[in-house]
Amino acid sequence: MDVQITTALIGAVAVGGTIGGTVLGSWIQARSGRAQAAAARDAAVTTAQAAHDQAVRERVWTVMPVFLRATSEYIDALERSLQIEMDRDEVRAARRAFDLAYAEADLIVPEEMRTALGYLHGSQNGFLHVERTWGKSMRARHALDVLSESGDAEARRAVAALRPLERAGKQSRTHIVQPETPSDPALAVSALNAVTALTPSQRTLLINRAQRSPRASIDRLERARATHQRVRKTVIEQARAALGTAPPAGPVEEAPVPDSRTPPTEA
Repeated sequence: MDVQITTALIGAVAVGGTIGGTVLGSWIQARSGRAQAAAARDAAVTTAQAAHDQAVRERVWTVMPVFLRATSEYIDALERSLQIEMDRDEVRAARRAFDLAYAEADLIVPEEMRTALGYLHGSQNGFLHVERTWGKSMRARHALDVLSESGDAEARRAVAALRPLERAGKQSRTHIVQPETPSDPALAVSALNAVTALTPSQRTLLINRAQRSPRASIDRLERARATHQRVRKTVIEQARAALGTAPPAGPVEEAPVPDSRTPPTEA
């Protein structure tokens, strides 16, 4: 009897050991499988993120040159419109290409670039304000310069009379010594009236400009240019950072909004 019991116990222990070993082996194998699955999942996430980052860099590389080129072409068109009567269709076409390039870039660039991108798009407003307010008189002023450079004696005298007026405002604000040539609006008006090669409308515009504030349009245009160049530089720096070709740019400086108290537009 004792022998039978002993034999049964030995058999039970052997069976139990086999079952325990099987369970333990399965548990170890399951843990190993989960670890392998987690490692594979992490590797897939890393690969996907790297692919995404590369795709972003490729898209930025594609759209940013197009946007910057469209920006330059539109701003150049606005600058030319302050010198000559531009074909409105040409300006509108440049504006449309600029807006479309901005819309595409805004959809694609990383979030950290969108603020600067918006400021660059908004920098056109400074040029538009100058064109609406002083465009006609600035085109008349450019026509006077062209006449002067072509050898028109009366135009040369008018330019010489206007320049002290145009410099005086800036010099008085920055405490620079006034030029030797006096700034006399009456002298400028008399010289302008003698330029018969200008149209009556151009003479009237330039006379009004000389009698009011000839420096105002120059200051506003310089401010618009400075704002545009500043935000353009920021966009380029941030694009380089997104492409991994330069360290990240500093904080974006908001472009100033034109003063709401603007002078009336020219008639």
